[in-house]
Amino acid sequence: MNYQDKSGKLLFEEVAEIKSLINKFKKRIEQIGKSDFSEDLLNLVEKLSLNQKRLKEKLDTRQLVENNLKESNEKFRRIAENIQDGLTIIEDKEIIYVNSRMNDITGYTVNELKELYASKEKDVNQLHDFLKNINETGNYYGDESVWIRRKDGRRCFIRNRYTVKKENGSKTIKYIATTDITKQWRNDIVNEFVNIISSSLKIVEDERVLFKILYKEIIKIFNDKQICLGFHKGKNDFRYLYIEKRKIKSETISLKNTLYNTLLKDNKAKYYSEKELKNLQKENGVSIHGETPKSWMGATLFNDKKKYGVLIVKDFENEKAFNNDDLLLLRFISKQIALAIQKSKNEEKINQLSLSVEQSPACIVITDVNGN
Repeated sequence: MNYQDKSGKLLFEEVAEIKSLINKFKKRIEQIGKSDFSEDLLNLVEKLSLNQKRLKEKLDTRQLVENNLKESNEKFRRIAENIQDGLTIIEDKEIIYVNSRMNDITGYTVNELKELYASKEKDVNQLHDFLKNINETGNYYGDESVWIRRKDGRRCFIRNRYTVKKENGSKTIKYIATTDITKQWRNDIVNEFVNIISSSLKIVEDERVLFKILYKEIIKIFNDKQICLGFHKGKNDFRYLYIEKRKIKSETISLKNTLYNTLLKDNKAKYYSEKELKNLQKENGVSIHGETPKSWMGATLFNDKKKYGVLIVKDFENEKAFNNDDLLLLRFISKQIALAIQKSKNEEKINQLSLSVEQSPACIVITDVNGN
């Protein structure tokens, strides 16, 4: 046993000491004879002996309880460390438990999460604010989804189901289960994007109108990034569209020695960090239009050997804003845009042909390959 009382002494040592004194006293009584001792003293010895026995029983019970508690804690940890959700337990103003999955989701270690929660500064990733602002009044359940910024700078969409319990009228305990739903959210948004783009881009002649439609949907997917769109204007020129101060800006730039020209040549989606962009400028003479971002990603609007332009996404805060999943997503989106543009142009040609047929003075008959 290894139990300590409030004074820091080991209880089992006190029990042993009492037991030793009682035994010595009993032996002394036997040696001298009971008649030489008062009845009160003899009763005291018996009472001490009884108390020693009860104390030992209490210690045995306490050890059993602590062993059960230890076993229960170990079972809890085994379960908590093997679930797919992050788990955070907050008691009053302090995080008392965080499982390893929460570290995977946020990128922060247990100690870093505790420091983040204890900080009085407003955190830009909203995780601090979310944990702090969970209502502490009464017992209730909640379900809320928020965007946070991971330690590596990447944005992450998380769903939090939480329970708040009031114990003894004063202590507040919060249990928070966190799920990373970024991929699920993006899949839903991408499906919505495909449907909207397919139905919206009918016959769009104005590039600004086209950009406005595309921007509105793409920003839902890359929701904190700068979205840019470029279209061919002649052999060597490029019409470049982007948003600045909530207004659509348009510039005509030369394709020579630009990243856009590189994309158009090999039709591959690419992403670069700020350091890689500066190396391209220095070593290959590649020009970067506008301010150099922390992260840059681009893909060609390409379909059936036809190149319509490029789609560019920039991040000015994080050098690790993009990964291979983002690149695949951008490539897919670019393909869908190219298909929608091609469909729009085909419909325009069909409308022009229909108009020509209707206005023609000659009799025109359209048949299938069998002459029907």
